[in-house]
Amino acid sequence: MRPGAPHHREGPRVTTTPHHFVTLFFLALLSVWSCEARKAPTPPPYSLYYNVSGKYTDKAVFWKNCRPDNYAKIYPFLREQWSLARKELEMIYDLDEGVHNGTVARRYEHYLHRFYQFADGAVLFVHGPKNFPIIYYKILKCANEAIRGNLFRHMMLPDGSAPLLGPQSWFNNPQDLKSLKELAEIKKTIKAKGQVEDIQSFTFVRDPLSHFVSGLTECTARSYKKPITIQPDRIVGYLLAVLDFKRPLKQIEHFFPMAGTFFTTGVPNFIGQLETFQKDWQTVKMLFKLPESAEFDMDFDKKKTTGGKDPQNTRAAFKGLEPKYVRAVCRILMADYICLPFYEMPPECKDLEAERKRGMDWLLSDRPAGPVVWFKSDSFG
Repeated sequence: MRPGAPHHREGPRVTTTPHHFVTLFFLALLSVWSCEARKAPTPPPYSLYYNVSGKYTDKAVFWKNCRPDNYAKIYPFLREQWSLARKELEMIYDLDEGVHNGTVARRYEHYLHRFYQFADGAVLFVHGPKNFPIIYYKILKCANEAIRGNLFRHMMLPDGSAPLLGPQSWFNNPQDLKSLKELAEIKKTIKAKGQVEDIQSFTFVRDPLSHFVSGLTECTARSYKKPITIQPDRIVGYLLAVLDFKRPLKQIEHFFPMAGTFFTTGVPNFIGQLETFQKDWQTVKMLFKLPESAEFDMDFDKKKTTGGKDPQNTRAAFKGLEPKYVRAVCRILMADYICLPFYEMPPECKDLEAERKRGMDWLLSDRPAGPVVWFKSDSFG
């Protein structure tokens, strides 16, 4: 120390090392995380659903819960919606009051099961040099004629020969014992040729209300040989007759819920949407190894259907309905709105969103699933 300089003690010299920077970084990160944790939780995007188990579920694949073994679980909820639709339209009685005749009550129940479990069957296609198998689940009024026709166009092998199995392999109901036996034999044949262990499947769906109106249009076109101009009051008559367990038109299965296919034939590996058909068809080509040249002709086999025509003015008449009748349709289509929650309800039914959420919770709950219920089509009058 220099003579005359003030006396003071020098403390230890502090040096900064890389370890200090790491510690400071993690302390800052912890502080930010603590602040974020105190903030209100961010609501999930529309594509996610906060289910009863407290977890987020992707709406895009919620349909996988609509399996045959879950039908018995969701049926009481669907029955309740039907009864509420009757009550809101002030029909004579609901399903639990005023029906004292056991035979009549059983007929009503059978009608409801048929309505919610209708499936138009499935078609097996096998294509390509290696006989790659595909099952297409038919859903009426979802371009099923065009889809089957286009698949058949692309079944032939590059050398012009026929595939191992063509679209004649048809299952009215894959749960049927006869169909299961036939399917087992087909799988055995495919496996013997060194092919895939299991058969992949797909289908296409559309907006539930649009599907209902399209099916109703098909029914009116088939029911009247001569063109008539249908008014809204006639649509109301059809709806009330259906709610009263009657068949006011020919082949009313055309407007039955699409979810019946899942509850009956099973859940496919892939579901496409008519609203995004061209994009989803590319996915079908990729997943099921269709040739790159397999472009889709939407007009294929259109002559077999109404082809979008509306000779009876059904669509315009439906647009003229009072909101309460549209709400009744939404209630009886609740199976579709539950299984396909990526579709929005129409404005007249927005207040039924809580019912849809309740139905989704019901389907995901721990209620016993019960045995699979299946009603044969030939017993539905």
